[in-house]
Formats: sequence, structure tokens, C-alpha cells
Amino acid sequence: MTATTTDDELSIDDSTSHYQSSKSADETRLSNPNTGESRGSSDARETTKMLQRDWKIRMFRYVTIALLVATAIAISVAIYAGLRNTEQREFEHSFEFQASQIEHAMGAELEAKLRALDSMSVAATSYSRKAITPNDTWPYITLPHFPNLAAAALNIGRGLSVTLVPIIHRESMVEWQDYSVRAQGWTTRSREFQIAHPNAFITGGSAVFKQEINDNRNISEFIFEVVDGIPTKVKERDFMLPIWQIGPLPTGLPMVNYDLGARESTASAARELMETQSCVLGDLIELSASLLGHGLSPIEEEYPHMEWPDIWDAQAPDEGPSKDAHRRLLNDTRGRGSDFGPTDDLASHQIRNKYIGFQGPASIIQYPVFSPESQNRSVVAILSMITKWDSFILPNMPPDPDGLIVVISNSCQKEFTFALTDIDLVLLGDGDLHEAEYESLKREFYFAPKGSPISGITMSQNFCPYKVTVYPSTKMRGKYESDEPAVFAGGVAGIFLFTLVVFLIYDVLVESRQRFLADTASKSNAIVSALFPQIVRDRMFETEEKNTKQRGMKSSAVESSMDSVGFHGAKGAAPIANLFTNATVMFGDISGFTAWSSSREPVDVFTLLETLYSAFDKIARDMDVFKVETIGDCYVAVTGLPNPQDDHHLRMVRFARRVLDKMIVRTKEMETTLGPDTGNLGFRTGIHSGPVTGGVLRGEKSRYQLFGDTVNMASRMETTGHRNQIQVSQSTAGLILASGKGHWLRKREGLVQVKGKGAVQTFWVKSKSSSTERSDSDPLCSSRALFDDSVGSEVDRKAPETASEKAKGNSLIAWQVELLTRLLKRIVLHRQLNIGRKDKDLATLDASKILPRDQVTEIIPMPGFDPKVEKHSMDADSVELPSEVVSQLNDLVATIASMYNDNSFHNFEHACHVTMSANKLLNRIVVPSPLETNGNMKEAHDFTYGLTSDPLTQFAIIFSAIVHDVDHQGVSNEQLVNENNRLASMYKCKSILEQNSIDLAFELFSSGNFPALLSCVCTNESEVNRFRQLVVNSVIATDM
Repeated sequence: MTATTTDDELSIDDSTSHYQSSKSADETRLSNPNTGESRGSSDARETTKMLQRDWKIRMFRYVTIALLVATAIAISVAIYAGLRNTEQREFEHSFEFQASQIEHAMGAELEAKLRALDSMSVAATSYSRKAITPNDTWPYITLPHFPNLAAAALNIGRGLSVTLVPIIHRESMVEWQDYSVRAQGWTTRSREFQIAHPNAFITGGSAVFKQEINDNRNISEFIFEVVDGIPTKVKERDFMLPIWQIGPLPTGLPMVNYDLGARESTASAARELMETQSCVLGDLIELSASLLGHGLSPIEEEYPHMEWPDIWDAQAPDEGPSKDAHRRLLNDTRGRGSDFGPTDDLASHQIRNKYIGFQGPASIIQYPVFSPESQNRSVVAILSMITKWDSFILPNMPPDPDGLIVVISNSCQKEFTFALTDIDLVLLGDGDLHEAEYESLKREFYFAPKGSPISGITMSQNFCPYKVTVYPSTKMRGKYESDEPAVFAGGVAGIFLFTLVVFLIYDVLVESRQRFLADTASKSNAIVSALFPQIVRDRMFETEEKNTKQRGMKSSAVESSMDSVGFHGAKGAAPIANLFTNATVMFGDISGFTAWSSSREPVDVFTLLETLYSAFDKIARDMDVFKVETIGDCYVAVTGLPNPQDDHHLRMVRFARRVLDKMIVRTKEMETTLGPDTGNLGFRTGIHSGPVTGGVLRGEKSRYQLFGDTVNMASRMETTGHRNQIQVSQSTAGLILASGKGHWLRKREGLVQVKGKGAVQTFWVKSKSSSTERSDSDPLCSSRALFDDSVGSEVDRKAPETASEKAKGNSLIAWQVELLTRLLKRIVLHRQLNIGRKDKDLATLDASKILPRDQVTEIIPMPGFDPKVEKHSMDADSVELPSEVVSQLNDLVATIASMYNDNSFHNFEHACHVTMSANKLLNRIVVPSPLETNGNMKEAHDFTYGLTSDPLTQFAIIFSAIVHDVDHQGVSNEQLVNENNRLASMYKCKSILEQNSIDLAFELFSSGNFPALLSCVCTNESEVNRFRQLVVNSVIATDM
């Protein structure tokens, strides 16, 4: 390696291969962990430990909450289920008891009915045994006291009617028919009994047969049946069962000799009775649809006051059922009247049956009457009792039977369902109608008497045996269901919920406190980390812990952190200070910042500094450069501490170069928001290497500070430097030369006077290669190639003058467009929120023929205050302007810029400065401090005469600032008058240049090239006039 000195420049061999090998070596030293621990590694470990502790605490909290919730649910469910099971058991036990009561009651009632019939049967047999004449034998027996016996039996057995039915065999049919006619006097005695004892046959409170008995008609002389509704003589068969004595006796045509055997089910039951000599419970019948409840087909029509001989005389001897003879008889007009109206059809017959109590399901109990012989007795007659099924249950209902369901069925495929209430029995209908969900709880038993009658007659179980099934229902279940399970379960759940809420509230409070402490600690730690290196922080914490122990107190991490910022240390403790023999200090200052900040709002100043310093800080973290502090617009950084760095000088030069590049890029980017001259700011940098003392001065607001001549010398390098240049001292330059990077440096011409040092030699870090043979496009000539060992550069530091001027003009235009765009969005939002406005699109803005000066008015009307609009006024950023409007706005501003003359003062750049000042004033007025308005926008509106509430006025003021010097001649109005300039005569020698600028601006705006922009600014004639008045007043009044 050979170093040469030519034309006062320090240079070395800068071949590409040697350059790249140096870069690799430097990168290796930067990434080597042995050069010093990263200052963020310890913080990362502490953060990891804290996160692990937080994770354990969080998991414990989640597990505790889950256990509380699970326990609450489990206990509540267990209590609810337990109480529900208790209610279910009570319900089932009650049902079992009531079902057994139903079984007992029905059996006892059946036994009572059979005993009543048995007594009547014994009486009939006894009477036949004591017959007066030998001819008084069965079936020719008429019981003289039948009404008494029937009334007693019906009252005991709770039946509807009882009938004595003799068994007539074929050979005795004729003789029986003669006997029945001769012995019909019993009907008269029965009528007399019923008239004398009208309540004798009222059973169980029923009004059965409660009617006048006034019919004395003869009985039929033939055993008959009803075929198709017409009485017809029966044909001979093995045996017949004619109705004989009946109690109570119904009114109307006597049904004596009606053959009950005509119905097959009745005949089958009679056969079973005769064969087994036992009583039979017959098939189910519907009372309302049968003759006198016997299940027989009713006569189609009652005969109007006819007697049976008349009926039979109307039919030929050998004639069967004759419709014609039937109709002829009905047309008889002997005019005897009728005891009751004719029953025209089956429905009317059912109504009559219901009137006398025949309705609902019933069965016929057939009980045998035996011959008087004691040996080889036979069944000679049948006692037939019609009994309703509700009479088996109603008299002996169990306590609180409401909701019980009773299903009665037999083997003859008949079935019906009752529902019990507290006082009654309700027929639900045919079939099994119980609720399926209670199938498992059913209680069923076969219907049979609990004992045998006195005579020992049993009931046959071979003919249609009956089965009774009892079910509970939802209605019954509801009586045993209560809110107690839910109340108790809810109470327990509420207790647990209250406990959980208390726990959560406590946990939230504790966590809130911990979060507050952690946030405070984090913020304090961030402050401490930003102020002090890791090794210094560790020593400070150790010292503070010792100090706390000496006071006998325990301090939290937060207190330690906060105390560390205001660090006092323990009495007698050694100061925290270290000497770093190899360090490089950099001072950087923003060139032009004082003048720039004087024309900016404080928020703009801090926006600039925060943006730049945040970018610098990121570079410092990436390159392991320690930021010491910022003093105003001065940025101080150091390398080589707190951990030694062999390449501290090279690292700092690279850092300074990257900071300078970032400075140029960021200021250009912020021109549109912070103003056009933001890109003109520069960065002046000074670097010096040498020993540095670093430590913490104990006291209030203590921080990490650097001391020594190295710091002072670095500050002098900055103050004596130039804009956008990096000046290094001779000691730093020597280290760079020793590291093989001498080609980075260029010797500064002349010596620099440094306070306390005298004249010293300094060096510039080259901003471009000194080799004239390399072109600007050569990658190795770029600043990044020289300093970062990479090809390409973010910023071309020096462009041709014309291009620079063009770029500057474009940036000014872009800034003006951005400012006007924000105001346009406010106009659009204000218009959208102002409901009820009637807009009219305007295609052109006609230039007024009146001189602008003559349009100046003292008062311009402003819109009133609208709280609804002001409430949403800050949402203007969400408004999207059409691209056509933005494009036309850009063209308008660019055209206005081109209309400015290149004068030394009245040029477009000066107009931009005026615009900036106007915008600064508007910001102070339109966006006042909350302390000034107390948050009362109405007060602000009144204070500014409506300026804060009208975005069109704000747009007009900025527009006026942009156009106020358009086409300015560079001379005064007085000079134009003296020269007799045509403009002077046009504008009457008053406010010449100002009026000319206004007219030119409005002529441009109304040229028809900006229709979308114009419609966006003004939508009606009133807004157009107000906009023009605002512009005229703003320009004329300010420059007059």
C-alpha cells in the first residue's frame, strides 16, 4: 500500500478490489460479538423474563377463572338436577298412589253394580218359585214390583236403565207374543210408579227420564227388529231376546218386544252368559247413537200418535220392510196429534237421547236370571243394565286427580280416553290419546270386580275383557314443577358469579395498577435507556439498591427507575464515570434551521426535528452508534463507548454520511407539508477522535454526559464546517488513513482557527470522487459507493442549475397544490353536511367588467354557525376529491406560476412565502388553542367573524396570496404612472399592479379549462360573488 500527496489532497490506492476487501473487514468487526455486547441485548433478556412471568400470571388467572366458572356451573347444575329429581320422584309417587286409587275405585264400583243386579236376579228367581198358577213359569213371568226393584238397583249401581229380557226360544215365540199382549198391564203400573215417584230413577244427580209419563199406547204384538229404520217382524232363530219390563219406562211408542239379540255383539254376550252362567260386561257403545242406549238401530221416524196394531196392519202379512207401506202410514191424517215431535233422522234421535241423558261411552252389564230349580238350573232371563263408564270413576275419585289420563280398551278393538279434572271426568275421544312421553310411567290393570256377589256369580273374562291404563300428563306434572330448582341453582350461580365478579374487579384493579407501574417503569426505563448505556444503568441500579437497603426500605423497579433519572446515589458512593481512550464524537447541526423555524408554527418545527432525529436514531441503532443527546437542532453521537469498538472512527464516518443522505431525502419529502424551503435545509457535521470521559453527574435530571477536549474539538469541527459537508479533525483523519481509507478524505484549503487551539488543519470527507476521469454515472463515484461500500446513491448532491431550478419550482407548485387540496376537501365536506343547500353547477366564472378596486366592500356576508357541521369539520381528510379536480388544480397553480415574471422580489417564490405566512395565520385562527376557546367552537366562530366556520373564505385567502403578484412588472405603481404605462390608464392610476393580477387570475380561472375545479369551489351564484369579493378585498386591501 503506497500513500501519495498530490495537490494538497490526501489519497491512497482506491482500486475496487482493495475497496471491497476493506469493506468486508469492517463489516466483520462490526458484527463480531467479541467487540462488545449490544446495548439492547440485556434489555431483551429482561423483557423476555418479564414476559415469561406475565405469561405465568396470566395463565394462573385464566385457570382460576375457569375453575370458578366450572365449579359454579357444576354445582348449579347439580342442585338444579337434584331438586328436579326430587320433584320427579314426588310426581311419580303421587301418580302411583292415584293410579292405585283409580284401580280400587273402579273395581269397587263394578262390584256394587253386580251386587245390585244380583239382588234383583235373586228376587226374580224367588218370585218365579212362588208362582200362583202352574202356567207362571219362565219366560211367562212378569215381576209385579219391577219398578221398585229397578229403582233400587239403579240407585245402588248408578246405572241409566235396567231391563228384564226373557230368553225366547223358537218353539215358544208365538206363545210369548200372545202372553206379552195379555200381560202389558205392567206398563200402566210402571207409569203410575214413575208419576208417583218422579225422582226414583234419578241416579247420581242425572236427569235421566225426568219427563212427564202420559203415554198409554199398546205394546207390539210381535217380536220385532229395525231394518233400515223400519220396524220389521223378526224371523225365527234359535233364541230371541225381546225387551220386556224396563225401568224407567220411556215415553213414546213402547219398545217392548224389541229383539236385543238382533245386534250380534249382544247376542254373542248372551251366548257367553248362558254357556258359562256368569255375568258379562258387554261391548262399548255410544249412547246417543242407539235406541234407548242398547246399541240397537233406531226407528227411522217416530209414528205420530200411532199404536203398534196400526203399524202392523199397514204391512201385508208376508211383507218385509216396505218403504211404501211405511210412507202410507206416515201420511195418515186422522189428526190425533203427537206426544212429541217426529224424529226425522238419526241426528234428531241423537238429540232426543242426549236430552234424556243417553250420551257418552257406556257398556251393558248382562246378569243371568236362573230358573227356580235348585238342581240343574238354567238361565231363563237376562237383567241388562246400561251403565256409563264415567260412573265407574266419578263416585270415588282420588284426591287431587287433576291431570290423570284414563284409557279404557277391550279385546273387541274398542278404545277411548278420559281426562280427570278436580271435579269431573272429560271424554277426550276415541282411541288412546295419552302423551307419549309418559309411556314409561303407565299403570295398567284388567277390569274385574274385587269380590263376588252373594250368589257367587262371577264375571266372564272371555268376552271382550277390559283393560284400564292410567297415565300422568303434562298438566299433572306441572303441579309438581316449581321455580325452586331454578331459584336455588340461580342463587348458587349468583354467589359464584358475584365471587367471580369481585375477583375480576380485584384482578382488573391489580392489573391496572401493575400495568400503570409497568408502563411507568417501561417509560422510565425507556428514558433511562435513552440517556444511559447499559453498563451505566446497571451500576446506577446497584447503587440505588444499596442506598435503599441503607434506608431499610424496599423499593419497586419503578421507583428505582425514576430515582435513576434524578440520580443522587448513596452517601460515600463512588461517582459513575469511565475513561474511554478510543472514541469518536460527532456533532451535527441543521444549517438554515434558525431562519426556517422563525416562519413556522411550533408544531411544524417539532415535526421536522422528530422526523429527522427519529431517522437518525434508527441509523444509530442499526450501526451500534451511541446517541448522546440533542441540543436544539444539534445532534451529538459517539462511537467507541460504552463498549470498545476498534473501528469507531470508520463507523462514525459511515454514520455521518448516512445521516447526511437521510437528511437530504427527508427534507425533500417534507416540502409539501412543511413548506417549499424545507428542502433547502442542510446538515453541517464535525467529527473528532480521542479520549473521552463519560459518566453521570449526580443530582436532579441527571443524564449521561461526555467530557473532555475531544468533545470540545468535535463541536469546533461542526461550527467551523460548511453546509452538507463532513469535517474531521487531523486526529480522526490519521485514524482513517491508518485504516486504509485515505481516499475518503480531502484536505481543507487553509487552516481553521479553533478557539483554544489556534490554527489547525482539518479535512473534508469527500462527497464525490476527486478523479476527473470518472463520469457521474460511475457507481464508484457515488457518495454511497465511497462511504457505505455499496453501489448507487439516494441523492445526487449536485444537479445542473437549470434542473435544480426546475425541481425547486415543481416543489413549490406541489406544496401549493397540497395546501389548496386540503382546503378544497373542507369545502366539499362543509357542502355535504349543509343539508338543504340547492346547488347549481357552474360551467364558467365570468370575469367582471367592473374594475377590481371598485368591487372592494366594507362588509362581506359570512355563513352562520352550524354546530352539526362543525362537529364533523375535522373529518375532511376522509373526503376523496375526483382525480379530474386534482389534475385541474395542479394545472391552474402551474399556469399561475408561469405567469410570474423573474423579478428579484415579486416572483413566484416570494408568493409562496406570502402563502406560507397566510397559512400560518389561518392555522392560528381556524385551529385555535383549546385553552383560548375552552372547546367552544361557537365562541371561536363569533370571535373570528365566521372565518373558522367557512372553508370557502379560507380557500379565497390562500388563493389571494398565490395570485397577488401575478405579472408584476418589478416596479412600483408610481413608476408606471410616471411612464404613462397602458396599465396605469386602464386602472385609473390606482392599485395598478394589484388590479392587473386579480383580473389575470380570474380570466385564467374562467377560461373554461378548469370546469370541474370551478364547480368544486363554487356551486351557486352567491358563492361565486362571495369568492370574488374575498379575493378582491384580500389583494387590494393588503397592498393598497
